[in-house]
Amino acid sequence: MENYPSLTERANFYQLGFAARLGCILPAASAMALEGALQMNEYDLVTRARLLGYYSRKFTTANRQSRAEGKLRHILWFIENASASTFAGDTYFSVDKKAYPHIYSQIKAAWQRRIESDLAHPQTVVNFAMFLRTGEPKECERLLQSIPQCPTNLWANRLLLHLENAAVTRLLPTIPTASQDFDFEAWQGFADGIPLNFLGFHGRSLPPLSVLTLEEVVERFPEDITARAELIGYYSDRWKRTNLLEVDPGCVFSLLKHVLWFVVHLPGGEFSGLKWRDLFDRRICSAEYELLHMAWTSNIKKHSQNAHVLANAAKFFSHYGQRARARQLAEDAGNLGKSAEVLNKMLTIDLPQKKPSIPLQARELEKVAVDEKSGISTSAPFLDYDLNEWSLEVDLNWAQLEGGYHWRPSISIENLDSVVAKESPDIYSRAKIIGYYCSWQCNQSLSDAQQASLFAHMSWFITNVPQSDLIGQFCIPLFLRYDVLRYEQLKSLLLRNKDSNDRQTFNAALALRGDNTEVRLLSKALEKRAPDWSKKIRLVLGKPVKETITRDVLHHHSFKPGRRKQTLSRAIKFQDFTEARGHGQTLPVRTVWSNERVLERNPNDLVLRAELMEALCARDQFHISRGGFAPNVSLTLVRQNLWWIENVPDAPIYFFTGSELNSLPEKYLGDHAIVLEAAKRQMSAYPRNLAIMLQLNHYFPLGCERAAIAALKNCRHLYPTNRKLQSRLNHLRSLTRR
Repeated sequence: MENYPSLTERANFYQLGFAARLGCILPAASAMALEGALQMNEYDLVTRARLLGYYSRKFTTANRQSRAEGKLRHILWFIENASASTFAGDTYFSVDKKAYPHIYSQIKAAWQRRIESDLAHPQTVVNFAMFLRTGEPKECERLLQSIPQCPTNLWANRLLLHLENAAVTRLLPTIPTASQDFDFEAWQGFADGIPLNFLGFHGRSLPPLSVLTLEEVVERFPEDITARAELIGYYSDRWKRTNLLEVDPGCVFSLLKHVLWFVVHLPGGEFSGLKWRDLFDRRICSAEYELLHMAWTSNIKKHSQNAHVLANAAKFFSHYGQRARARQLAEDAGNLGKSAEVLNKMLTIDLPQKKPSIPLQARELEKVAVDEKSGISTSAPFLDYDLNEWSLEVDLNWAQLEGGYHWRPSISIENLDSVVAKESPDIYSRAKIIGYYCSWQCNQSLSDAQQASLFAHMSWFITNVPQSDLIGQFCIPLFLRYDVLRYEQLKSLLLRNKDSNDRQTFNAALALRGDNTEVRLLSKALEKRAPDWSKKIRLVLGKPVKETITRDVLHHHSFKPGRRKQTLSRAIKFQDFTEARGHGQTLPVRTVWSNERVLERNPNDLVLRAELMEALCARDQFHISRGGFAPNVSLTLVRQNLWWIENVPDAPIYFFTGSELNSLPEKYLGDHAIVLEAAKRQMSAYPRNLAIMLQLNHYFPLGCERAAIAALKNCRHLYPTNRKLQSRLNHLRSLTRR
């Protein structure tokens, strides 16, 4: 498992601290089921982190020792396999030296062995020092001072300050200065025309390698505001940690650096009026607050006649408790413009927009190393890296969608493209670049340089990551509009291994959709080897499939009322489905597969089933929103919906509602109609149960409002004052009037 990406990078990619916190509320049955999942895949980091959180909570005296041993097992695994991850320094790895001396000594010995074999990585030493902080503070300080970069190492510096070391001063970024020719008003109008808040939200899903890429972009192109916005989103989502420091010092430093750039260069922009309640807790980041305070104070003096700047400064001071100063700034901003709108509409005022003169710097794309005769990228496959494995962990489809938004400035993609070297394994950034060029390829012609870049990135993916789902999202026949030679070259790359791997054959069929002759040949080649893949290809072509899942699903989910249903309905009152659903959105693909197999053995585990539903729905809706398809996910979602309807019909857990059914392609409606029939059957069986009636009523698609109203009217006389029931009826009646 030392191939790229390492377990350490995977651990830093996933928010394992969040997974461990959710593990603290796991029921015992779910924890035992997850232990079984680890036997199928011991490298499932999310599941292991959840179990570590489960064993870290307080237990009764009777089972305390067994839980401590379970915690020890997972701690030792992380120390052996991902000791340099930031998660390994969290409090979930701490053990009371007095209460468990034997376990404490085992963990300490494991850390010492790891340090002896990994002296070059300072984060491993920091994590060991954080483990020793409570039990052996002197040894902790000695370890920190042994780090070669100490005290310039951000983690060691912060931990030494936590130990009250008077010889150490806190490391902080410097406040940048704007050049004299920087046009504040023009840049403010330009920045407000880009939805930087959305870019910040998308930045939360960046892998660490893509963060390094964007940091290089910012270093080479300091005025790339889209890259800075994505980095702020990434760091703001990860700077808090459950450790002794309560923060990730590296994330705090980088976050402050980019926020200060916006505060100094775009103090009146909408993005600079950030949600300050989400940034920099003054209690644990006092020095960072003082630096921001100085920057805003300087802005107030420099831009005293700019209503935007004063309004954003008012937000900052209001959040940090200086209400009187914030009120005065808001009044001053109102006197410069529309006071009522300034205070009511997030304290923003529209100013005349001028197009900024953006320096070109190094905007030209790097030359693409492609042999035009053979059409094969000169970069060889990454034999030392397991990129096919990593592509299952990173959501490349989301990266492609996010890169394809047309409100993203072209210069930001060009900057990113110039930084991503031809050998770079940053597959997330490559997917983003492909998504941008493909979106414009469908709407307008691309320049020669852009066509060459798109061709190079596509050929890189086909060569190095042939089993990635992203290849199925390519539309290679579009190259026929520009260059037939490049189309033939990409086609030959796709078909090179069509007989060796079913997944690659399926990807080739999807990428070549539009070339029906070739797709039919690929479908025929899969009929004998993998009939399921062949059926999915027929769905792509819009052809009917002879065999459907209807018979199997109805047989598996037959309607069997009884005591088991009542027991599960009572169990939902003791489960926190809100947390489970939220966690389901963050589950990686491999964890979803593991949980699905675990549920085959433990079908009544409601927590794991709720997480699986959310994970499946998020992926299915993603494909549908793009006009795409995900037949395997969609059919699994049908089965999961049926299980809830047939076994726990009053659980507030359904995800596929009627309005969503209307957005499905016609070829899916036959399978999802099974769900609607099951909902009708349950409503007929329990006409007096309001919870069941309200939950299942959401399955009626548009066009069936009258049937939904009739179903609800049957129980309205039993609950004449229920607001949810009346609200639902009013909504359905308004739809019928239209």
